Amino acid sequence: MKSCAATLLYCLILCNIIAAQQGSSCSNPIPITLDDVFRDYPISGSTGGNLVCTSTGNSPITYFSVTSNSAADNILLNITGPNSSSVEVAMYKSGTCNNSNLQPESSMCLYDGNGLWAPAETFTVAPNTTYVLRMKTSTTGIIRICGKHYTPINNDCYGAKEIGPLLVFDNNACHKPGTGITPGQLCATSLENTAFYTYTVETTGPTTLSIENATCDNGSGANSVGFQVGFFTGSCSSLFYIYCYAGFGSNIQILTGTLTAGTKIYVAIDGIGGSNCEYGVRAINSMVLSASIKNFTGWHAPEGNILNWVSYFESNNDRFEIERSENGIDFFTIGSVKGELNSNRDKAYSFVDKNPSIKSLYRLKQVDINGKSKYFNIITINRSGLPNIDLKFQNPLTENLLLNMQTNFNGKVGLKIISMTGVILLNENLYCKKGDNQFIKNISALPAGQYLLSAEGENARTSQMIIKTSASLY
Repeated sequence: MKSCAATLLYCLILCNIIAAQQGSSCSNPIPITLDDVFRDYPISGSTGGNLVCTSTGNSPITYFSVTSNSAADNILLNITGPNSSSVEVAMYKSGTCNNSNLQPESSMCLYDGNGLWAPAETFTVAPNTTYVLRMKTSTTGIIRICGKHYTPINNDCYGAKEIGPLLVFDNNACHKPGTGITPGQLCATSLENTAFYTYTVETTGPTTLSIENATCDNGSGANSVGFQVGFFTGSCSSLFYIYCYAGFGSNIQILTGTLTAGTKIYVAIDGIGGSNCEYGVRAINSMVLSASIKNFTGWHAPEGNILNWVSYFESNNDRFEIERSENGIDFFTIGSVKGELNSNRDKAYSFVDKNPSIKSLYRLKQVDINGKSKYFNIITINRSGLPNIDLKFQNPLTENLLLNMQTNFNGKVGLKIISMTGVILLNENLYCKKGDNQFIKNISALPAGQYLLSAEGENARTSQMIIKTSASLY
């Protein structure tokens, strides 16, 4: 019989062997966590040759896997190889790494050792699907990777990012060919990864679009940096072409002709040769923006509806207000989050609605320090599959609370009326059946004022304000 120490030593040796093997073959890849966090991964001891890039000779090969989410969002990796040496990223569409599964159009050569990888614009990501990536590095050591699910909002004109005189940082790695425009309108022969932007002319005269500090990777070709750009007026449903430009360089300034103050300009930027590019972009002679956001999303959880959004530009931004509606017409403010006065980097925000309805529509309102405001897109969250309580009653009240309580479960619900100082004035347990439940509560003894009506049960809770008035004398 083995001793405990011998057994422990055996397990440690076995675990180290298993850990050392991970990433060394297609059948045992290293999973990349897609949570937008940089991590260091060990490079495998296996070696092999190039599949799509021009480098020759055998060098370390490490296999990784990435898994798409249920929404089939695109996948974006930010990769930094060891010692700035070249990295080849080859993609397989399944766990079998043979030539028939190799996706050459989704394979990239990062000759300077770093850059952005995403599936080619012609590749459609399937939901909840795992793909294998074969990464060939010139040396051993550590490879740093940041991965995330990412479908850009400015993939078409309707999601065009607002830009102004301050630099906004972006990339076009996950974009598809632009819709509603033609290659010729961007001085191009084809479109691969088109990002849309918009700005408003401040004073009558020419404007300058500035693309700055750009770095690009172009699949299996040379990593040339260049852009094809088109300018438009009108609306996203009917764009009117006015000018285009094509050229190479890490810093490009494009001068338009004379434009009238107040004109809204749409810009389509496409990387030459299907390039994945990172860059900063700004528009000179454009109005200063207060804030622009991307990725306003939400989902339901037991504690409420969780709302997340990311701003990519803020100037003189005082706050974000969160508004909710049940019908998509009447919206009410349910909370606010302090904004960033000045920022041109991505900044994440979050808000939890602890008292949602079964179906809630949300919109985001941004208010600057001067009181000016603007609205962003509306999202919908449906909690029909979770325990939920919905309260309806006439407000203000005088003597009786005529309460309609709608639940999607059978069970006990605790009903409370709470004063603004936190004193519980009513505390009862009510039994509710699934569906509509009617109750009458006499509140004539309560002084005129505001109270909180709270209902809680079956992992669901909600609350609303009650306004109690004095009985009419007439």
